[in-house]
Amino acid sequence: MLNRVFNCVWITCIALAASIYAAECKSISIYSPTNPTIGSITSSTFPEPPEWLTNWGIQGQMVPPYIRFSGQHNQLKTWESALSFPQLPLKVQGGYLELQVHASNQVLFNIALIENGVAGPKQSYKLSPNQTKQLKIPLSALSSKESLVIEGISIGLSQVPAYQYNTLFLGNISFSCAESTPEKPTTNEAELSFEFPFTETEAKKAERIIYDLESAPIGYALKKHSDSAQLVLKGMSISQVILTEKEHLILQKLVSEPSSSPKQSWKNWNQSLYYISQNRLSDSLFANPKTLFRQANEIAASYNYEVIPLLIGSFNYDYSVCEAENSESVCIKEHLENAQLLVAGLASSFAYRSNVELILDPYFITTNQNTIPEVEVLIKKEWKSIKPKSRLSLSFDSLGEQSISIRLRYGSKIVENTLLLEVR
Repeated sequence: MLNRVFNCVWITCIALAASIYAAECKSISIYSPTNPTIGSITSSTFPEPPEWLTNWGIQGQMVPPYIRFSGQHNQLKTWESALSFPQLPLKVQGGYLELQVHASNQVLFNIALIENGVAGPKQSYKLSPNQTKQLKIPLSALSSKESLVIEGISIGLSQVPAYQYNTLFLGNISFSCAESTPEKPTTNEAELSFEFPFTETEAKKAERIIYDLESAPIGYALKKHSDSAQLVLKGMSISQVILTEKEHLILQKLVSEPSSSPKQSWKNWNQSLYYISQNRLSDSLFANPKTLFRQANEIAASYNYEVIPLLIGSFNYDYSVCEAENSESVCIKEHLENAQLLVAGLASSFAYRSNVELILDPYFITTNQNTIPEVEVLIKKEWKSIKPKSRLSLSFDSLGEQSISIRLRYGSKIVENTLLLEVR
């Protein structure tokens, strides 16, 4: 009788403990079709930045939107990327990491969890081409600790063949037995130093190996000068860019007057260089400003607007000045005068945090000169130099409209641009 009573009590205790554990062990989604989130990258060797809200249709069990990685390298290489999401960090005790993966080619997919900035043990899975795989990975396989605070996820593809274009989709990412941490760790300046795939671009060359290999390049603006006029003008202009006097005045006004809003400040760079682009006397004189403007914004979006590429335009140009008119006010004699344009721009009109990384990649510099200007940024009342293939951390004290002063120096010419950025 006592044994039966003891057994009943023991079973009741087990059931009660299980029910309490089940109530506490809940699943938290960090990315799903019903609640997709734009994450961020802390480091990456993937050829292209991710697209956070992609829709290529239903991929087996994977329903859009999902995250897309893609690209190709010119050598055998392992691709790795460290991802973070707004819901992280999460405190996890036991349970599983669940996610869906889909690859365009047969690849070896790797995944690990990041805690205290360090990736833990890696798990690898062979993915078949164009098939969605549902992964349910025990946390015990990804960490030797029973409880951990997950700050990010490290994903990768091992030994990807040279010149093989790969697409990788990730979706429906969740943790079971997880809970939100009371506070996120304080972010310091070192943690804001994102890895960024700087290019080997020569700014003076027109050609660009574009970041997004699937983006269609945008053509130059239609040349205003006729073929016959070009033959005459080419011998008169060293710069090979000739504006009318009216266009020259409009351009100078655009770059000298303060912007009324962050959106206008953002558009101003592209609008200014339109006049340079449409008045060139031959093709392939310089990198297409319109293409760079669009791609810089795509790069900023891929980093959740926490990384902002800096756009630089540096040009010598000529403009025609009328010396004499006839009785009908038609110019019958004119000459060319030299001018110079130095203008800076931001890849976005807004940022999602009060700490952002300002990136200067030669890819986003367009010029018809042999050298590029020196660039300085005013930070806390001190001018700090930013070299090509480098970055500066900017911190703002509040949300809302912020001013960023950029100083460009080319020879004896110095120009200061005040750019506006909305911190949301």
